Amino acid sequence: MTDKGDLIATDASAALIHVPPPTELAASELKVKVSLDAAALERAAASDGDGELFGQSRALDAIRLAIGIDAPGYNVFVSGLRSRPERESVLRILSEKAATMPTPGDWVYVNNFRNSESPVAIYLRPGQGVELRAKMTELVALVLDQLPKAFRREDFDQERAALRDKYNKRAQELFGNLETRARERGFAVQSAPTGQVIFIPLIDGKMPESPDALNKAMAAKTDAEREQLAKAQGELQDELGTLTLRQQEMMRELIDDIRAIERAFAARMITPSVEDLKHHFNNPAVDKYLDEVAEHMLGNLDRFREPPPAEQAQGQRPPGIEDGARWFDYQVNVMVDNSATRGAPVVLEDAPTYRNLFGTIERWIDPLGRSGTNFTRIIGGSFLKSHGGFLVFDLEDAVVEPGVWKTLKRSLKSGRMTLETFEPLPFFSMSGLKPEPIEIKNKVVTLGGAYLYNMLYFYDPDFAELFKVKAEMRPSVAADGAAAAHYAARVGALARKENLPPFDAGALAKIVEFGMRMAGDRSRVLAMLEPIDDLARESAYFARSEAAQRVT
Repeated sequence: MTDKGDLIATDASAALIHVPPPTELAASELKVKVSLDAAALERAAASDGDGELFGQSRALDAIRLAIGIDAPGYNVFVSGLRSRPERESVLRILSEKAATMPTPGDWVYVNNFRNSESPVAIYLRPGQGVELRAKMTELVALVLDQLPKAFRREDFDQERAALRDKYNKRAQELFGNLETRARERGFAVQSAPTGQVIFIPLIDGKMPESPDALNKAMAAKTDAEREQLAKAQGELQDELGTLTLRQQEMMRELIDDIRAIERAFAARMITPSVEDLKHHFNNPAVDKYLDEVAEHMLGNLDRFREPPPAEQAQGQRPPGIEDGARWFDYQVNVMVDNSATRGAPVVLEDAPTYRNLFGTIERWIDPLGRSGTNFTRIIGGSFLKSHGGFLVFDLEDAVVEPGVWKTLKRSLKSGRMTLETFEPLPFFSMSGLKPEPIEIKNKVVTLGGAYLYNMLYFYDPDFAELFKVKAEMRPSVAADGAAAAHYAARVGALARKENLPPFDAGALAKIVEFGMRMAGDRSRVLAMLEPIDDLARESAYFARSEAAQRVT
């Protein structure tokens, strides 16, 4: 029987393989001579160079692929961006693509006159958002100016007076009929100073001369006659009650008819103005909104009246358009204004907080400490403003902001964005508004590191579907003649831009060798050129400190 320890020792010894000693490299073998001669390096330094990112054509092609495919999910995660020039290169690609794309329209929120807690979103042609806002301000100003004048017109006063005369005549006829029936039953109708109607029994068909005369006459009647008079008086009181109800109905009818006249006069002014606006914008959503505006104005004409002379004498001004808070329900909240945009927008969000990306709904606090808001307090964010174009932000910064990643995923999956206030504690939510969701069609380009990409890819099942393209910046490239020429052109451009002393061929060759050393491979050079820029600046500093005309 074999001992277990002997078996392990035998297996270990069988696995040992003889390895020859490592080959030692001389210092001269750790670097390679620059593949361009001195003249070629100096020519490259004098050239304008290539504006494309050095050695990153594959990553940039990946970005072009994503923005060239018009399908959901083709958003981009750019990994390895470190410097401003690299970011500017990405923005330049997006701007070039955006210039060939159509200019998206404007988004506005308007009041929902049926349910003020659910503002309505309207999509307009570029520049029409601010135009609709201005037109609505003009409409309110027109109504405020012209409506009181319309109510002071002679023909309006004549119609209203004729209507009142008509109802007064009907009321007099009703009262006259009551007097006739009362006299037939032996009573006269008389109004007391308090306005109360009194039925007084007649004596021999005439009004009693005094209360004493009435009392004597009543005392002379039999019980049956007094009972009959009391019964007739009760019936007349019932008829008076019916008459009073009918008069109240007539008063309501009079008020309704006067309002109908006012509405007809107001409609002669408001309806043509609204129809002109509908024809100008030629938008079904705007047509529906303007119809509701006209109906609301005609149903609330008292808001546009001039105050009575007594109130004006106390210092109350007539209602004016400057009283913006009073007319907020006719305002237009422009969320996206593309009036000055040419092509598609490219929005770079440097501070990707929830508010900056997705907007918010502001509130106010009145002197009594009560909170309030309305649709004019809705503020859009970068995600909405990038509709029809591109949104760029750093995902490393965004994922640590509360609510951002969850809202971003929801918006990208649904293609719609709901503007709301981020409330970490829903119990204390005070907004009260639920704006209509807005359809968003954009491309999101996020920047981040490889660790963040891997974490999201493996731990978030939605990430791979929402960001189908990864553009990874390479840390190093092949150390060939093109790389050496790019290094020289970069240093030459930096010297001209920052007024540094020129670099000779030897200095340029040393800088290329420095790039190889930083790459850790004698066959490659560093693709990240910030250390190269820093080395050139420091070299120029020491050359100047020695009063040298060139960096050698």
